[in-house]
Amino acid sequence: MINSLLLSSALFAAQEFDFTIQTAASSVSLNGSTTAGIAGDLIGDYDAATNPGGTQTLPGIFGGSGNQPVTCDFDFQVAISSVGAPEGSLRLAVDVEGLGLEVNDFSLAPFGDAGGNGDVTVTLIFETFRSFAPDSLFIGGIPLPIPLGNVSLTDVSFQQTGPSTLAVLTPDPLIADRYAFSVTVPTELNGNIDLMGNLFPIGPTPNDYLLAGTLDISGSAATITISVVQSIDETITNPNPAPFGPLPFPLPTILPPGGTANCLYTGVLNDFIIALDVAIDVTAEGTSAGCGVVTYCTAAPNSVGGGASISVAGSTSVAANDLVLSAGPVPNQPAIFFYGPNQIEVPFGDGFRCVSGSVKRLPVVFGSGNTLTHPVDNTQTPSAGVIVPGSTWNFQAWYRDPFAGGQSYNLSDAVQIEFCP
Repeated sequence: MINSLLLSSALFAAQEFDFTIQTAASSVSLNGSTTAGIAGDLIGDYDAATNPGGTQTLPGIFGGSGNQPVTCDFDFQVAISSVGAPEGSLRLAVDVEGLGLEVNDFSLAPFGDAGGNGDVTVTLIFETFRSFAPDSLFIGGIPLPIPLGNVSLTDVSFQQTGPSTLAVLTPDPLIADRYAFSVTVPTELNGNIDLMGNLFPIGPTPNDYLLAGTLDISGSAATITISVVQSIDETITNPNPAPFGPLPFPLPTILPPGGTANCLYTGVLNDFIIALDVAIDVTAEGTSAGCGVVTYCTAAPNSVGGGASISVAGSTSVAANDLVLSAGPVPNQPAIFFYGPNQIEVPFGDGFRCVSGSVKRLPVVFGSGNTLTHPVDNTQTPSAGVIVPGSTWNFQAWYRDPFAGGQSYNLSDAVQIEFCP
């Protein structure tokens, strides 16, 4: 208990990372079944006006006349064995000093937008009845399994529903900045089974999902790999017990065999039994939350192109101190990068000035290959003590362009950078 309290306190100062699952490098497999108990009635598809030759049903051995419903309950089972290319995201709060981690906003779609598939078997339990067109006797009280073929699984997802456990980070003894972790996340499984255009819900199924793997941190960037198998075994009462149907239901004849009694089924879904093994093998790339890079403003045409675009390489981590600014295309002339706290867009020279406030100029650079490049050193003036974690600055390039005419100088567009620890 004391360790948990200490870890929780340490995480108040944790660095947060937003992760996106890399679909091409990840996979999720679902193996098992979902079973639904359904109570309802079966009736022939006979209609005197529109289908006079259709099947008729009558309860009992000897039958009679007309077309009457027959009590028929069944277990609707979908055997699932699908591997998907997953999509999803999560946020980690990471305290490297205190060796703690927690998970927030975990969202996993095992099959992405593509969906999965399963094989459907219906096991009927019905009262004895007769059918006409075709003529057959169905002896009740004996479970009758009927395979219905393949169905689609759609909108399958795991969503976090509450706080995760507080995990301990275990440093790798051989690889710097790598940590092993194991954390439990409360989730809810939801989805749909698409049977003949009708959607039957899977879930909501609550379960505690185990995420175990490794975390690699490099400044404001991070990578996690997760590989784990989770078993789900739950019985869920249907939260929407409304009747459905009538649905077409082709029923193979029994005495004599070889025919098909075309019926309609109307029923109510009672409950679900979910029995699944979920194996995930996921890689996700992350960046520090709130340490974004946003380009804005207008780059006016210059003598070598349609306008100079500013770009950022390295990271926005102050500790990593590896941010590099670039801009191009530009003429191979002297230039500077400058930055300030405010954003504007006003005509200036042959372009637009996009930065204002207390502006700070970086050292002069020269265009080479129609590109400007300058590393930002947070330990040297004017950046030292100014670019700090949590601060936001706007950067722009200002360059000479004597070949364009006009004012003989121009500017790139601009970029807003929020800096991380």
